[in-house]
Amino acid sequence: MDLTEKLEKLGINSCREEKFSPLSEKEIKRIEIKLGTVFPEDYRQFLATYGESDFEEYAECSTDNGGISPGTFFGKNIEHAISEHKERLPVLMIPINEDAANNLICLSLRKDDFGAIYFQSHSIGWDESGDIENSKLESCFRFADSFSNFICRLVIQ
Repeated sequence: MDLTEKLEKLGINSCREEKFSPLSEKEIKRIEIKLGTVFPEDYRQFLATYGESDFEEYAECSTDNGGISPGTFFGKNIEHAISEHKERLPVLMIPINEDAANNLICLSLRKDDFGAIYFQSHSIGWDESGDIENSKLESCFRFADSFSNFICRLVIQ
């Protein structure tokens, strides 16, 4: 099952209007240039097709650390989300979704794990006395190898 089929099966839903408000190629490129990197193709496809969205019903991805339930995918307001959360996230890790408890689902744009998806609890802090960047990374846990892998593992509860 491809990404679009899975999203439709999960009941992807526009948050803004009756129809989706995707990002244009120009908007995606502008954000990539600002970040100094590119998005993985599957995430670019998602932004270009759906933008800000959520699921009609409660969806969950099972992990070794418990279930992760996505809330709203940021879409056009991804730049605001990046700016708002940059202090708590490792370099080249961007928030793509926030659950109901203000926990973040993040996309890695780092070379060593490009495209991997991480979860960061809002209640986990980091040690500012030592290696802050490493401490921020330790506050996140990887649960999917790619955006597509994350979406394909979601099930309606």
